[in-house]
Amino acid sequence: MTSTITAPPPTRATDYTRACTEQVLLPLADNYFRAELHGDLSVLAEVGRRPVIFIGNHAGASLSWDNIVFDALLWRAAAAAGYPTKLQRLVHTTLYQDKVTPFLLPRWWEAMQCHEATMPDFDRLCADKAAIFISPEGVSGLAKGHHRADELLPFSSSFVHMAKRHGALVVPVTVSNSAYLNPFTRTVGWINRLARRLFGLPFLPLGPTLPMILLPRNFIGAMPAQLRYRVHAPIDFSDRGADDIAINRDQAEQLRVYMEREVTRGNDPAAVAMPIARAWRTRWNAPGANPFQYYRTFWEHRLGRPLTRGERVAFSTPVLGYPMIRRRIQRGSLRCAG
Repeated sequence: MTSTITAPPPTRATDYTRACTEQVLLPLADNYFRAELHGDLSVLAEVGRRPVIFIGNHAGASLSWDNIVFDALLWRAAAAAGYPTKLQRLVHTTLYQDKVTPFLLPRWWEAMQCHEATMPDFDRLCADKAAIFISPEGVSGLAKGHHRADELLPFSSSFVHMAKRHGALVVPVTVSNSAYLNPFTRTVGWINRLARRLFGLPFLPLGPTLPMILLPRNFIGAMPAQLRYRVHAPIDFSDRGADDIAINRDQAEQLRVYMEREVTRGNDPAAVAMPIARAWRTRWNAPGANPFQYYRTFWEHRLGRPLTRGERVAFSTPVLGYPMIRRRIQRGSLRCAG
């Protein structure tokens, strides 16, 4: 008698997550970032049997567009490969608590099935045998200036600990050219600390795009960096020594060195990585290609209606537009659907 092995149920997306991914994020990924995803995704067949932890490098001195785009690309590629599943992303507390969201959208991370990056949530997702994504550099990796494009900061070893504890597979994911999301920027420690104290922002990048943040409609956009992702072979830590903090840190460092080498190899010069002229020519020709309309695309999809003229004026008002929008959110006139 031949037995049949039934695949475990995948992690499903909510209606809003699916709609936002397919109608907003994928057009953005395809027509603005020209993003590419390479690598074998057969590891997703393990989801539901054991946890699968994707770990990725971080850069851009901007919103975590590198992770947002990967989430969307993986959703589509996984479905096409016959492994439909929704990535469960762990997001830094500062971002998750609505301090930094795309164009000030309230509770957007939660709506997109992200989770606060805490050890209890990480442990719970592993216990659920989900497909998980973390950035082991943390928000410090995101805050790196453009001058550190080829450098990966020290990894947290939490993913090694969780992999050994739950028998998870760890899948390295490298993204090239993400430093061009907010190009030619630098970050300074004391300015970052001041930004956290005054505005609740984890960092404040200094560079040519800084004046754009005066307009709420640009909080927080990105330049058209051509993002290229590579999914590497999975690693099984079950036979790689005891779950000891010193061993785990050493193994995390070995993986960081490997991924840094791959990122450096994949990064392109600015003229290739940031094709601004092409993006400008095609901005009206394809959905998601016009950066001047991002805020409307995100908000109108979330609201389920067009923005009013007064709301558009608030988004285009320098500085004072921020409290105007926050007030509208608090009063419920910008209440999100779903």
